[in-house]
Amino acid sequence: MTLNKRLQEIRSLLPHTMLRDRETLSRRLNRILRLEEHASLLAATERQALASVEERRYRLNHRPPVTFPENLPITSKRQQIVRLIKENQVVIVSGETGCGKSTQIPKMCLEGGKRACRQNRMHPAPKNRGNHHAHRIAEELAKASADPSATKSGSEKKRANRLSSRS
Repeated sequence: MTLNKRLQEIRSLLPHTMLRDRETLSRRLNRILRLEEHASLLAATERQALASVEERRYRLNHRPPVTFPENLPITSKRQQIVRLIKENQVVIVSGETGCGKSTQIPKMCLEGGKRACRQNRMHPAPKNRGNHHAHRIAEELAKASADPSATKSGSEKKRANRLSSRS
């Protein structure tokens, strides 16, 4: 098989790779064209692209079930928000503190078939807020719905902690 044909085949894999791998693989393919000795780099790039495609396929097939706590106010607007996410490029959601925006909107993006919060804009955003939300969402997706603490918002957990420390 010719070099151009192999490069073309690997390039056709790029849309199916993990997002984090696409740019690196694309740059590597461009570099291979400029090299004289390209066989080993081409084989390594092809292996990496195929592994990335397989990882993406595995993740898509093994997504955790998405649940929405009924006690959060934003849950009542879920169907409307998911519809807007599907129909629009940009959706602006505002609501009271503790209503579930930060933890439930990414899950609604997943339900709407979008990558969850690639650009979640929270203003003003403290430095570690994004990391905190990512961990909370991961916890919610991993926990069984029978666990009552899994469905509490941050403000509910703080309130429960204050009450338990008083007694």
